[in-house]
Amino acid sequence: MTLRRPAGVLLAAVLLSFAVPAGAVDNYANAQFRPLHSAECIYPWQGRLIKQFDLFDGQNYPPDQTFYVVRHMGEPGSAELLGEIANPVTWDVGIYSGLSFPAHLRRYYQRGYRNDPVNGASAFQLACRSAGFLINTFQFNHSSGRVECPGFPDCLGGPQSTVFRAFGTPQPVFRTPSSELTLQVYAKLPWAHWNSNPAVGQMYLYAYLQDRTTGSLLAWLVGIYDSRPWGVGNGTAFVAHDNITSFVSSPLSNTLSNGSPNPYATKSPYSAQAHNLYQYSGEKFFRAHLKQSQLLTILADVNVNRANRGDPLVSENPLDWELHTVGVAAEVGWPNGDASTEISMGGSWRYFEAYEAYEVPQNGSRALPLHGPEVGTALEGPASLERP
Repeated sequence: MTLRRPAGVLLAAVLLSFAVPAGAVDNYANAQFRPLHSAECIYPWQGRLIKQFDLFDGQNYPPDQTFYVVRHMGEPGSAELLGEIANPVTWDVGIYSGLSFPAHLRRYYQRGYRNDPVNGASAFQLACRSAGFLINTFQFNHSSGRVECPGFPDCLGGPQSTVFRAFGTPQPVFRTPSSELTLQVYAKLPWAHWNSNPAVGQMYLYAYLQDRTTGSLLAWLVGIYDSRPWGVGNGTAFVAHDNITSFVSSPLSNTLSNGSPNPYATKSPYSAQAHNLYQYSGEKFFRAHLKQSQLLTILADVNVNRANRGDPLVSENPLDWELHTVGVAAEVGWPNGDASTEISMGGSWRYFEAYEAYEVPQNGSRALPLHGPEVGTALEGPASLERP
């Protein structure tokens, strides 16, 4: 997905030897969690459910607000794309998403282009701290496989919906040697269907980090669902570039499909494992950590990719990277660029949040923050986060 083109300038790579020594949280039961983004109660009538790049000024979305955005549900320039969330949806989309409302309230919380329960046309739901989606590519035209992003003619990506927040002032995360970026969400996926020629469906957590020495952005993606079998086009860690931003991707698993350790993300001991293939029952809690040692690996790998592309390099010092945007998304992709493929995927999220995790030493001393306020609270497994 794409939020902003990096504003990179020429910079020699910062040697790893100059980076702050990277530690880690050794025991998550003893960790403190400083909130970076708390789930915000938002509704469609507040203007928080938006389409395509509404409210996007070419560089940023309105800062310090949570939005639910729907993109690319139709051919560029088509009526169905322009109206992808224009109309109330009055049938029970929760059959597919796991998020249901009383019949008399559905028109307020559910939007789409077609109000079509017979064919299960795409629909999107927003109610306070919960959001739902049904992305059904069988029911909208996507024959060209093309997408449009304002000002970025070469952007990539597929039909998607995402809950996200951009920070007006990028937030420091790696304040102590043990500090880790932490993203989490409760997620349902009661529906995943395809035919003999399937598209790819995914759900993932993501964060955009910004290099304060260059302005460049880096996207960190952690997959929590993939419609393909484990190890078939997924289950790996890789670096890429979407013609706008460098990004890295890996599954929410401590080991990759080849059995090697995941170099880019850590699955919390309280978290479910990334899920593959068909729908799953009930709700799962997903929590991903980005350790500073993993960020160092990411930055070194990203700079190799950027050097091969002829792009300016970025800092390899974790202290130079701050949090720009966080989100959770569902997205459809066309395998090998084949837009004739189809998938229907329904799910929902609640309480998507972001934290800085850090550890308090057990000898009674405190690891002093490198910068930013030291404010943290104990936050254990999902049981401690249950909301009404």
